[in-house]
Amino acid sequence: MIKVFHWTVGGAPVHVANVMTSSLEEAFRLTQNINGSWSQGQFFENREENPDFDNRIELIAPLTVDSTGKTWGLRSTSMFDEMELNDKTYVVKAAGFALKSSTPFDIKRIEVA
Repeated sequence: MIKVFHWTVGGAPVHVANVMTSSLEEAFRLTQNINGSWSQGQFFENREENPDFDNRIELIAPLTVDSTGKTWGLRSTSMFDEMELNDKTYVVKAAGFALKSSTPFDIKRIEVA
């Protein structure tokens, strides 16, 4: 099982889902909004089938309901989000994943002339 964490505007990762797989690539793919919403269940509120539903995803974070009663799904997993597998945390990169270091980001100082 892979735990998926999305970074928030406030700068803290939030546990949004557990994905029943041992592949980081598959967990990433399954938490993308491609033709529907990975986080909204098998059927939408209007009873249409949700093409992005997968029963290997356990939603952890609550969904937002706006003032009109519409339920909004979660965003896709993207760069800087994190995935936990076998007690190790991986950061989503532009291409692939990196084992998270002890510091939040590996930032190198750049001298400007």
